[in-house]
Amino acid sequence: MATTIAVTTIPTTTAAPIATTVAERQTTSATTPAQTTAAELETTAAAVTTTAAGPVRTTAAGPVATTAAPVRTTAAPVRTTEGGALSTGALTTGAGLTTAPQVPPTAPPTAPPNDCHQLNPPRKLGEQWNENDCMLATCMGDGSQVSMTKRPCVVPSPPACESGRPSRRVTDPDGCCYHWECDCICTGFGDTHMQTFDGARFSPPGNCTYILVEERQKLHDFSIVADNFDCASTPQASSCTRGLVISYQGNVLRATMTSSGNPSERRFLLNQKTKKAPFNERGFQVSTVKTDDIIFIKDLRVRVQFNGLGFLIDLPRDLFWDNTQGQCGTCNNMRKDDCMGRDGIPRAAECCAVAAGDWMTDDPAKPQCIRMLLPAKLSCAGGATQATTCAGADECNALILQTFQSCSAVVDLSGYYEGCKSDHCKPRTQALDCAGAQLAAAECGRAGVCVNWRPLVPDKCPYTCPGNMVYKYCETKATPVCGVDRIDASNLWKGEGCYCGDGQQLLEAGSSTCVTTCPECWSDSGEPKYVGDQWKEGCDQCECLEGGNVERTALPCKLPTVTCPIGVNLVPAPTPVTEDIITTTCCPRVECAACRHSGSVYQVGDTWTDNNDMCLRFSCTAVGGSAAIVEKMITCAPFDFSKCKSAPIYDDFGCCPLSCEKDPDASITKCEVLTSVEKIQVDSCVSDDVTLSQCSGMCLSLARLNYQTGGITHECKCCQETVTEQRNAPLRCTNGTIQEYSYKYIRECSCKLCE
Repeated sequence: MATTIAVTTIPTTTAAPIATTVAERQTTSATTPAQTTAAELETTAAAVTTTAAGPVRTTAAGPVATTAAPVRTTAAPVRTTEGGALSTGALTTGAGLTTAPQVPPTAPPTAPPNDCHQLNPPRKLGEQWNENDCMLATCMGDGSQVSMTKRPCVVPSPPACESGRPSRRVTDPDGCCYHWECDCICTGFGDTHMQTFDGARFSPPGNCTYILVEERQKLHDFSIVADNFDCASTPQASSCTRGLVISYQGNVLRATMTSSGNPSERRFLLNQKTKKAPFNERGFQVSTVKTDDIIFIKDLRVRVQFNGLGFLIDLPRDLFWDNTQGQCGTCNNMRKDDCMGRDGIPRAAECCAVAAGDWMTDDPAKPQCIRMLLPAKLSCAGGATQATTCAGADECNALILQTFQSCSAVVDLSGYYEGCKSDHCKPRTQALDCAGAQLAAAECGRAGVCVNWRPLVPDKCPYTCPGNMVYKYCETKATPVCGVDRIDASNLWKGEGCYCGDGQQLLEAGSSTCVTTCPECWSDSGEPKYVGDQWKEGCDQCECLEGGNVERTALPCKLPTVTCPIGVNLVPAPTPVTEDIITTTCCPRVECAACRHSGSVYQVGDTWTDNNDMCLRFSCTAVGGSAAIVEKMITCAPFDFSKCKSAPIYDDFGCCPLSCEKDPDASITKCEVLTSVEKIQVDSCVSDDVTLSQCSGMCLSLARLNYQTGGITHECKCCQETVTEQRNAPLRCTNGTIQEYSYKYIRECSCKLCE
């Protein structure tokens, strides 16, 4: 009867058959712990088969029968894992063997191969997991035995992207395998030629503000809005995008053209504060290469490129898949749902432009823009994008198709070509043509293909870099800026722009001046200064020291050389209030004491009048070394204005009348103001001479028939005051006090019904 003995082998490098004798096997069985019991052990006449891993370890509870003849052993099939562990089949002995001597019993048998419990964390037998360097680990048991194999990768087939763009090979996050993705890219350029994430093309009309992309479910608090305007100033023109408003986590970044309207002149506002690129704030990494602005949101891996008349929006599909809406459509590789309004109803392709208008958003700067609700059933006959046959097709063929032929295999240029032809069908500017070509160059750069396109169309889109910057058509780095942390270049694509030369940096953010050495200091007016430079700053002499420190020393002042009239002292001059004067009056100024009245300065001895009252005269008088203003009211002699035919002639001050041309009818006494100079006395208090006035003259009276009563009605008019003013006069009392006396001065009189 045959017995099978389970054997655990020890790894070895010997695989050839091994010949052993019975004595050898008896010795081995006596010294090696067995894995079978004596009850299971039974010999047969068959040949013994063992592995090449070494002597067989068995334990016999009783005598073993063996033969005197040597027994030939052969190696059993060995299964080797890539981790190096070996496993074998069972050992069978044949009949005819002589019985071995009595073998003393040994320890109980060990357990079969178990889990990898010594690993951290522990693993189950046969469990697999990923290790570094793209290796696949498998638990082989015995506490810690592990085999390592190269992790297998399923080679995927590139999918067809409805956008028309080729799918992109993307390495998995662990860097071991790869997969293919259809990019979520939305573009707009020229006279608003839009292409959605999934390739729908249309030209939405309107110069309002529109949502390009926002989240259906608010996961990241992210959106992009387009600020459109009339870029051709003609009734035939539609609109262009002059600015983008990007919102993220409660912060708002606006990238827009300046008021000059030049697409190459752009500015940034972050939460309503002007910023100069490059900067990295509030989650926005913003850089500029003059031809384009690059806005990168690192946490979302969102990249936006804007050139003043065109934009490119690139979203990562893993964060935004099937969760976008707006004029850019839905990022899900299904073009059929890209033409939707706010109601979420997909429209036909010919309705894209109409549905896009539903994404208008409120803009206080455009009160004329009012959003109209889309009907559930929308008819858009003739609204689909038609093939363009206007003149200029050859020009667009040269500008787009021929110029960018080298990247046509990785970028679908048809949208840029059709947009260019469409712009030639209406009044336009050359900037519109170049905006599309510039965006095509950016998309080629994103695909890793640089096109030196401007020299190919030198008369169409020339570009001169500002300052001493130089144009480069293929760069993947950002120009460093003095005093500004370097912008992470990992989000930059290959592309054109204006850059500093090798070893140079921009002088400051927003500058176009490249320098080899950055300044250590800056003046208050923003001028760069280097170590050792000296300059005047206000009232200080400044010097730039190492480490960016500025040493300030007050400028020395000369002693004043002012001579004042006798009785007048030097006094500090008043502090000027205008900024331009302050910069020229660093040293304390002194001047002779003077009088100041209504913003004018008068020296001691000067006299002047008040324009509001020509009879009020002022004089500047020295009092105790200082200067004081003395007021004096001029008293005029009585003058009969009623006898004047024309305006009287006044004195040099314009106060007192002197003479006039007489009126022949002046014999008739008229109601008029008469003046007199008197002293006012109240009890024991008397004033100086003051001018008093009164109404004097004759007025008409009559008696006439009253038609209602049949009687006579009498009308009597008296010469009375019509305009008065309140005046004051000081009264000097005998006890030495002064009292203020207020009285009415009559300025005009007329005949009124007697009271």
